[in-house]
Parts: sequence; C-alpha cells; structure tokens
Amino acid sequence: MLFVVLFEISAAVVIRVEALPVPLPTYSMDPPFWRDIDPDFGAWHVPGSQFRHKTSCFDVTYRANSVGARDRERTVEASGPRVIMLGDSFVEGFGSQTQARLSDLLEARSGVEHLNFAVANNAGTLQYSMIYRSLARKFAHTAVVVGILPDNDFLDNDYEFGRVVYAKRYRPYLVGDYPDYQVVHFDPARFYRDETSRDRLKITLRSFSNAYNLVVYVLSLRRYAASAPVRPAYSGYYDFNEADWQRMRYTLETLVADAAGRPVLVFTIPRLGDFERFGAEGAPPLVTRMQRLAADAGFAYVDLLPDMFASRPDREAFFQSCEGHWSDEGTRAAASVLQASPAYRAMLGGQVDDSVASQHPNASR
Repeated sequence: MLFVVLFEISAAVVIRVEALPVPLPTYSMDPPFWRDIDPDFGAWHVPGSQFRHKTSCFDVTYRANSVGARDRERTVEASGPRVIMLGDSFVEGFGSQTQARLSDLLEARSGVEHLNFAVANNAGTLQYSMIYRSLARKFAHTAVVVGILPDNDFLDNDYEFGRVVYAKRYRPYLVGDYPDYQVVHFDPARFYRDETSRDRLKITLRSFSNAYNLVVYVLSLRRYAASAPVRPAYSGYYDFNEADWQRMRYTLETLVADAAGRPVLVFTIPRLGDFERFGAEGAPPLVTRMQRLAADAGFAYVDLLPDMFASRPDREAFFQSCEGHWSDEGTRAAASVLQASPAYRAMLGGQVDDSVASQHPNASR
C-alpha cells in the first residue's frame, strides 16, 4: 500500500513538473468523450455527453450536442449561408474553450454559422469524408471547410501503421490502389457497443489516479516507438510517400464529389516540427501537390504554414505549453490567415469582417 501511495504522489509531481500531456484526475466520473461508437467512421462523441479534460496547462469541459458533434445545437434547415467544418483535434478544439475554437472565431467574425463536425482521437481524411457523407451533409449548408494535419493525417489513413499503433481501436482504412480502394475496419470486434465493468474500472482510475494516467501515457509512447520501423522521424509536409498521397487524394476527391457543387476549402495545419523543417528546407512538396490537386478536383486550398511562420520567431507560443495543440494565440493566428485569404472570402460571398486585415499575423510586417 505504501508503494501505491508513493507511486501516486510521484506521478502527480512528474506530470506537473514535466508539463506532460497527461490527463489529471477530475474526480467527476465522466465517461470518455471520444469512443469508437460509429459503425462507419469509428471515433465520435456520445450525443448529449460532457467531459472534463484537465491537464497541467488547461482545464476544459467539452459538451456534445444531440447528434454527437462538439457544437451547440443546430437546426437541420437554414435560411442563410452556412459552413460545415471537418477535421481532427485541431479543428475540434482540443484543450480549447468553446468560444476560443477556430470554428467559433470564424463564425463570430463573419456572422455565418460554422457547424463543427471535427473529431479528435486520431481521425484522418478518410474519417472526415465519411463523417461528411453519413452525417454532416444532412444539415443544410452552402460550403465546406476541411482542416488537414499533415503531421498525422497520412498516417491515420495507413492500414499498416494502424496495425501497430491503433491495434486496439475500431477505425476505417483504405486498402488497395488508387482509385480501386476498399474501406476496411481493423478488428471489427472492438467496435464499442455497451459499457462493461472493465470500462467502468478504467473511468474510475482515470478520474481518480495520476499514476494510472501516467502509465497509460507511457504505454502509448511505446506503441508509437514500435511504429518507428514503419515511419521514422516524420513530417507529413515533407515525408509522405506516393501511397499516402493517393489515399489522401482519393478521400478529398470523394468529399468534393459529395459536396455536390458546393465550394470546398481545404487548409493544412503546421505543427512545431513542420515550422522547423520549413525554416531549414524551404517550400514543402505537399503544398505543390495540394495546389495541383485543388486545381484538378475543384476545391480551394490555403496553407497556414508560411504566414504563421513569418509572423513571429517564437512559434512555440502557437501551441499549448504542455502538449502540441493550438493555444488561443495559435487558433487566433490560424483564423486570421484563413479570413484574409481570397478563397475563404469568396466562399462566404465577401461576408468577412474587414478588420481581419489588422488581425492577420503579417499585418504589421
């Protein structure tokens, strides 16, 4: 018993002193906010659920609406322009208060509804296209905005990578060669159905134990380390391969086709390592490929990397101090780059606050 107590105290100190991205106990017994509950795209939120997410650098309560999106309630019909937003944790707003998220900033500045259908928990472009097809497009909208995180969106579509890192997850993958892919789910038996006593034990430990959360974090690092032979030190802006690209190409072409003539804007999101590679190597190959695909497939494309890179030398400020998601400053910078882009302004029919020019990261340069 003494060992357990000492381990718990030591874990609490390590998490806080080292500023690790490890959940802290909330003593709230909230069920997990992200679960593999959708038979098509896997990770989603239980409708009407809430979850307190506490770490050493943020304390946020997430809430899902009646369809499971982390968003306020939205009507199916709309009388004016409306945007569907898709993406992973950066677009969902991991670690951010609701009003500080990208979709909420864009909605507040433009006066146009931006419905957030993004989801964290290792979603990739295949999930984005599946969420749009099976759920999001049921809501009246006039445009679609898709945020891509090159850091892991290629990997999230890769079946071989998933077999190593996500072996205990119910997730979709594309298997085959472009354009003849088949959607498969690794180990469908893991599809979440009903809460078990084992699930309740995990919730209890996560809600009350620093030591448990630290052990889970260390084990997740081991899984990623095991993927090193599959993908060594990596930047999706530079290190994707042709199979990666063809899978992403296919998912974006599918999404554009499903949008049925509505304008689609795709933007790419840099992480700190991407900034470092950009400073050392210059223009990334991904941007050239995306620009060509945008012209061929008929969507608009905006890369956040160059404007955010040029805006300040201390780019660490764009990210949470204890982990790699956007800080409020990073989210504001991303929103300003998007709003200043002609593609976004055209998509909204010019309905953008003109003061955005003064908010753009490079406005003072």
